[in-house]
Amino acid sequence: VQLDFRCVGVTNSRHTWQIYQSTKSQTESKNLVFIGNLPFTITENDLLSLSESKVGKNLVRSVLVPVGKKSKKGLGYAFLDYKNREAANKAVEAFDGLMYNE
Repeated sequence: VQLDFRCVGVTNSRHTWQIYQSTKSQTESKNLVFIGNLPFTITENDLLSLSESKVGKNLVRSVLVPVGKKSKKGLGYAFLDYKNREAANKAVEAFDGLMYNE
């Protein structure tokens, strides 16, 4: 099965990958990349491996794949927190329109 990664965040009135930058404290900022249209079976390890192969090693701080309370399956989206803005931008370029073979 091939799936096409897409982001549903909107920037400048166009559908595009969205990088959410927030500040948890003055010393720790987050560069979250939202990824949508994921298979429900994808895991955090799958996304970490994919990111390491496309963006680079040791650039991801954390991966979150929300799961349903009853089904325990993924909800079709995820967040990857990158160590810096440059890595997040590189991830957006690498993942946008990427076909994922499940």
